[in-house]
Amino acid sequence: MAEVVSRGGLSLRNVPVRLHSVPQTRSVDTADLGLLPRLPDTADDIRAMAAATRADLNHDIFLGKAASESSIRRAPLGDYRVVAFATHGLVPGDLDGLVEPALALTAPRIAGDEDGDGLLTMGEIFELELNADWVVLSACNTGTGAGAGAEAVSGLGRAFFYAGTRALLVSNWPVETSSAR
Repeated sequence: MAEVVSRGGLSLRNVPVRLHSVPQTRSVDTADLGLLPRLPDTADDIRAMAAATRADLNHDIFLGKAASESSIRRAPLGDYRVVAFATHGLVPGDLDGLVEPALALTAPRIAGDEDGDGLLTMGEIFELELNADWVVLSACNTGTGAGAGAEAVSGLGRAFFYAGTRALLVSNWPVETSSAR
């Protein structure tokens, strides 16, 4: 994993990167995550993608409580050729205090994740170490520039590319369950 080397700076693949500003999301009220509508079909979406790519359904997918920030950080993501997320895609302003695009993960109180806020933000994605041929974001508006700050496709996309993916599938609209599958 990338290591934070100083405030506002980090190291990606052992190359220091200096950020002008590292947005903080600790001010986001994680109770707001509980207000997001449930997405009961996303587990089926992930299982179908896993089966299509011959992934190990017992070890390679993270659902429910296992879909936490800590799980993502601990996972050997550099070993996977396809990484997929089926969740809520959030743009700045979707939650109070959210100032950068993010993917919603399991709320910390449900996942028992004391170190996370339930969001995989653009800044946190920069810190991942991927070696993926393809990242799939089966989430609403992951390619849109709407919202305060308008940093969605350039923000999330750029973050995943810097983290080590070679191709990215995003959506420019709300994702409807049947067509997403």
